[in-house]
Amino acid sequence: MRRFYLFLRHALSLVVCVSIVLAFAPASEAGRYKKEYKMTLNVGPTFYWGMGPKNLPN
Repeated sequence: MRRFYLFLRHALSLVVCVSIVLAFAPASEAGRYKKEYKMTLNVGPTFYWGMGPKNLPN
């Protein structure tokens, strides 16, 4: 009986490990971008992010 529980524990841990690996496998493919991909953000001077560069030379 003890041998069965040991086998069950190993089988369960194997299933958990495989499911974790499979859960994160598609996420690694999503990080590949085209070489020409460039993130730009244009914020006007009415927002705090746009006020910073305007006040930088002062």
